[in-house]
Amino acid sequence: MTAPWRILSLPPIADEIVQGLFAPLGDAAEVTFPQARDRAGLLAALAGADLVIGDFTG
Repeated sequence: MTAPWRILSLPPIADEIVQGLFAPLGDAAEVTFPQARDRAGLLAALAGADLVIGDFTG
């Protein structure tokens, strides 16, 4: 078995929406959210991500 995709979701998309989008993938995807919305928090979260759903707030 391969490791799950690590998907990082950045605000403003609600956690529930993102989790619902990837729920059909089951164990093939692991959705995470940054612990802090500052540079250090973002860089820490990006380090382990395979796919990023971006922040489009500008």
